[in-house]
Amino acid sequence: MNGALAGCGVAVTRNEPADGPLSRRLSERGATVFRWPTLVVRPVADAAPLERALERLSQYDWILFSSRNAVAAVTERVARCPEGVQTAVVGESTAEALEAAGWPVHLVPRQFSAAGLVEELTRRHELSGRRVLFPAGSIARETIPQELGRLGAQVDRVTAYETRKSPLDGAACVERIEAGAVQAVTFASPSAVEGFRDALGERCASALADVAVVAIGPTTGAAVEELCEVQPAVAEPSTIEGLAAAVVVALQQRST
Repeated sequence: MNGALAGCGVAVTRNEPADGPLSRRLSERGATVFRWPTLVVRPVADAAPLERALERLSQYDWILFSSRNAVAAVTERVARCPEGVQTAVVGESTAEALEAAGWPVHLVPRQFSAAGLVEELTRRHELSGRRVLFPAGSIARETIPQELGRLGAQVDRVTAYETRKSPLDGAACVERIEAGAVQAVTFASPSAVEGFRDALGERCASALADVAVVAIGPTTGAAVEELCEVQPAVAEPSTIEGLAAAVVVALQQRST
């Protein structure tokens, strides 16, 4: 795949450094990467609720992680997973972060999404009456606690980190696209889509109509369709590597 994106400009809207996992994979394929982060992640302003939950972590049956940021917030405070507590993660990237911190990973869903995680837990485990800790970002969707709550689980959702809009210059993004410097825009979460739409405003749909738009999974793809009014390509599998590979395919299809 080296050189497959030579001469192509690809925008990365996820919050990562210049050598982050997606940017690195795109660069290795020859792309010129434009960093357009729509969100910034910060430590939670009031960590007391999270710390109180972690003090009684051994009382939970499950702890669920939906992002690497949640993993960091927990494992920086708790070195080891208490015996008897099981962990579930939303995807491979989160699993890698948890294992790198020395924690076990007991469940990874086949479909890397919040809905996939709920489905896998439901299929493999009895959840009624189980105590579940869900440390999440400040703007994380309520899919996991709501669905598990309907199944009878006792879910404690605590804010592990804060996510805020990044001051993305939407006009500059449009200029880059119209100048032909950017051929693809990537999205790795629904919140990134929302931030991008907010930055570009009513020019979002027309700007994205001129480029390949690639989403990491079906949930993010649905957000692109709803908020940006364009049909994205959707990565399969829903991983960072899958997203980078999907950019190659999407641009090849546009060139034929």
